[in-house]
Amino acid sequence: LNKAFRISAVPLSLTIAGAYSWDKREDIKSLRNRFYPEFNHHLDDYLQYVPALAVYGLNLAGVKGKHSVGRATQTLVMASVINLATIYGMKYSIGELRPDGSSYNSFPSGHTATAFMTATFLHKEYGQVHSPLYSFFAYTMSTTVGTMRMLNNRHWMPDVFVGAGIGILSTELAYALSERLFKNKGLNHPSKQYDNRYARYRRPSFLTVKAGYAMPTGNLLFNNDDLCATPGFVSGISGAYFFNHWIGLGAQISISTFGLKSQQLYRDAPLLNRIRNITDQPFGSSYLMIGPHFNWRLSNSLDLTMNINVGQSFGVEGLITADLITEGDIGTNIESVVIKKFIPDDEFAWTAGINLKKAINKHIAIGAYVDYIDTRPEVLIRTPESVRLIDNKLEVSENTYTMNLSLFNTGLNITAYF
Repeated sequence: LNKAFRISAVPLSLTIAGAYSWDKREDIKSLRNRFYPEFNHHLDDYLQYVPALAVYGLNLAGVKGKHSVGRATQTLVMASVINLATIYGMKYSIGELRPDGSSYNSFPSGHTATAFMTATFLHKEYGQVHSPLYSFFAYTMSTTVGTMRMLNNRHWMPDVFVGAGIGILSTELAYALSERLFKNKGLNHPSKQYDNRYARYRRPSFLTVKAGYAMPTGNLLFNNDDLCATPGFVSGISGAYFFNHWIGLGAQISISTFGLKSQQLYRDAPLLNRIRNITDQPFGSSYLMIGPHFNWRLSNSLDLTMNINVGQSFGVEGLITADLITEGDIGTNIESVVIKKFIPDDEFAWTAGINLKKAINKHIAIGAYVDYIDTRPEVLIRTPESVRLIDNKLEVSENTYTMNLSLFNTGLNITAYF
């Protein structure tokens, strides 16, 4: 029972995450379309195989893994059969439409399943007997593949989560079957074995997926109470390699978005009588940051991690639109027009965060976090012609402000230790 739980805990957690994200998939797709609308790269077609190739490359270099090349290959073949049978059986029985509308075989993600299958293969052969750095490399590759499948608009988030779970479970089942069939045949005994009983006790290197709420810290414009922000959404991936139990170096990629309100629009007399509805398309930033991480083990199952990162924010434009009453040749009608457009520059950013994690087994933890992100880019605020014409003015109004886009983020995450 304990072995069954160990094998299934991570895949089950990923499947639950996939189920939870099902209702959010359109929102996540809209974020992709706004932040990275032109993203189209094929690197994920090749990265999915890199961890498996690394196993053979290390063997050629004379670095022995947990098993001989022959036995490792037999296990990989078994994992591939389990993986492919599961993935394609689900793909063509469920028939989920891809987000780009190209075909009805989206769920689950085959690329992601293969990437996590090969990552677990490298983790088993080298991460468990040499260094967690091999595992960190492997799962960084697989996480990159899953992320790129969404950025390429080929898969929904649930496809990726469930695909990752299937890939990991395929390799775990293959190793369990291999142990029964071959026992100690082909088992290497490296002179220096890595004690993997509790990876987080030695070097708590990790990968974390997080999601939560973004809460702006105040008015966006200095000395101006016209523009206000409303709470939004934040998600991201972070990871760190620890040199010992206390200190590590990590990086994070995240996106945040929040709504906008402009009270002046309601006080503007020429517009007031024409407005029927005001909506906003949230704007925000994506972040790429790096910095030190610090870990404190509070108990056998609780860890407290803190980080201070610096890097770059990449702004994404936002809009405030209104349904306006207009006069035309066919009489009065309602037209949706852009009232204001916000175009932020890229800017320096820093963040400080704290994360409380509860281990549910040797390698997986769930937690809650709070981050503060500070960035203050210049933002061009444009009032288009379609609105200015209401006041019989043809020019486009443009103003540039330094905006305080600082946020408090809070939410939940799932962490994998290596």
